[in-house]
Amino acid sequence: MEGVDLFPTIVEAAGLDEVDLCPEDSSDVAVCHEGMSLMPLITGEDVEWRDAAFSWYPDASGTIMG
Repeated sequence: MEGVDLFPTIVEAAGLDEVDLCPEDSSDVAVCHEGMSLMPLITGEDVEWRDAAFSWYPDASGTIMG
């Protein structure tokens, strides 16, 4: 699970309309998401899931992300 998965999961769990995935250039899009809903895992559906999660964090200087 990654942080980006929380928004689509909450939207689906609340029964709201599905939010589209963000396009490559989402500067003109009001609402979109980049994650995957976790509801299939929560409800026990047999789905293929990714096996890695990635995150960004600043180095000690605060100028380089790694």
